[in-house]
Amino acid sequence: MDIVGLEDIELIRSLKNSHDIHHLLLEDIVHVPQRPKLQSYPGLESVILRMNRLEKGDVVSEQVTIIWGHGFVVTIQEQEGDTFTPVRTRLKSGAPIRSKGPDYLAYALVDTVIDHYFPVLEFMSQKLDLLDTTALEATGPGFLKEVQAIKKDLVEERTNLWATREALAEMLRLESSLMTEDTKLHLRDCQDHCKQLLEHLDSLRDASTNLIDLYLSGVAHKTNEVMQHLTLIATIFIPLSFLAGVFGMNFEYMPELKWRWSYPLFWVAVVSIAGGMTRYFVKRGWLKISS
Repeated sequence: MDIVGLEDIELIRSLKNSHDIHHLLLEDIVHVPQRPKLQSYPGLESVILRMNRLEKGDVVSEQVTIIWGHGFVVTIQEQEGDTFTPVRTRLKSGAPIRSKGPDYLAYALVDTVIDHYFPVLEFMSQKLDLLDTTALEATGPGFLKEVQAIKKDLVEERTNLWATREALAEMLRLESSLMTEDTKLHLRDCQDHCKQLLEHLDSLRDASTNLIDLYLSGVAHKTNEVMQHLTLIATIFIPLSFLAGVFGMNFEYMPELKWRWSYPLFWVAVVSIAGGMTRYFVKRGWLKISS
């Protein structure tokens, strides 16, 4: 039985009578989001998971609840979307899954939820790779906001996966007729997938942190270049300001002010000093003049 959407509260609550599902579990189903966890009740087991999937280039997150008991499996999905298509295909094709118990079907559903994380992380990895190519040339706060948004998503993914891994560990420790040793062997494979995903998440989180550092380093480098140019310009104007200050002094006797060529010589000195210093700075590579 698969219930899609949480709008029909009465249908969900009817599970209490039809499948003897505890009212506390029903409360967890309708009050989302819940932390991924395993819950055991008389005659049934349930696991609540957070599932992420790609939909039109966006990451969509929803809660999925899987309940199994003797002779039945119930799934409740928070949102529209055929999450369990791979499992349905196996059931219709007459695969061995049909001859196994409800605990094995529950495992297959859990495995499908976990497998949805792989394309999501690959999508985030591609976004980080794209941002990495523009980190040093990026200007404005837009780049930083985008990286921070990805990093926030990665932290949320890691929290969900860590809790999922704990729920799987609890499933492996179950001593119940609703969890066979054969199914536990397959659940260990799910645990390995969780471990791989967590390692990938950690590497992506480090990459996002490095991108932020690289961006800030680029901003600091550009600021230093601007300050260097301003300092050089100010240095050029120091002797010019000195000459202007000397000729601008209000003394009564300044012989050079009486000379016929004083004013032209002043500008010759100003242009020569400014040009000479500029040429020197360019030659040393301190000042770059674009053509």
